Amino acid sequence: MYLKLTERTMNHYNLGQPDSFWKSLWDLNVSQRIKIFIWEGLQDALSTNLKLSAFMEDLHSNCSFGCNTIESTEHFLFSCPFAKSVWAENPFPMTLNIHASTSFLEICKEWLGNKNTNISIEIILTKAWFIWKERCNKVFEQKQQSSTQLGIKIQRYLDYWYKDNLPRCLSTTHNTKKQVWLSPEKARLKININAAWKSMNFPAGFSLIARNDAGDFKTRKAGPLKATTPEEAEALGFCKVRNEQQRKDYQIFLWKATVKTFLIT
Repeated sequence: MYLKLTERTMNHYNLGQPDSFWKSLWDLNVSQRIKIFIWEGLQDALSTNLKLSAFMEDLHSNCSFGCNTIESTEHFLFSCPFAKSVWAENPFPMTLNIHASTSFLEICKEWLGNKNTNISIEIILTKAWFIWKERCNKVFEQKQQSSTQLGIKIQRYLDYWYKDNLPRCLSTTHNTKKQVWLSPEKARLKININAAWKSMNFPAGFSLIARNDAGDFKTRKAGPLKATTPEEAEALGFCKVRNEQQRKDYQIFLWKATVKTFLIT
């Protein structure tokens, strides 16, 4: 099957590109899996429905995400409504203005050649890889996450892979501003709350802490939640704050970074 998928390009493995193009690709600070995925995309060897339908009569060529459009590499990565929602989602949301006739090779050449982009090429290719993985989950496991849920997985992956060794563009655009706790009014207490959500198959959780205007710790609480989405976990966590407010005159404060971004365990 792989030979059939690559039969049109295997005699032109370098795609007419200079060695510098391939060197810049292989030198990227991404995992080997992502590099191989990009290489297969460039060789037009990804097992898209458009490709497979040429060899399998019972397979329709439409997009696996259900948008009733032919599933080419360029479509499921950039034109599909689900893909667009992933690109627009945290982390590092972006809007891609890519013409439908632009090939994956032309897109990668532009990305690799653009050194002034605000978002690093490593982040862009990582997002593309996760869209491909989600497409495969849809096909083989009949499962699909929302773009928000997939964005959480991408953020967790970036935190794991890069740690303190962030790409140059990423380190300049990533929000590294230190968050400062703002005290409540005098003689009042303030509650900070976090909510954590992984998937609907695992319990969610919350934690809250109350401090006075001097910053002194007064009380704390943490526990499990039953939630099917990150938004629901956040809302239930806020309800816990409201319950605490009914017992004392608390000034409620909800931390700006929400469960949708990085409050995930």
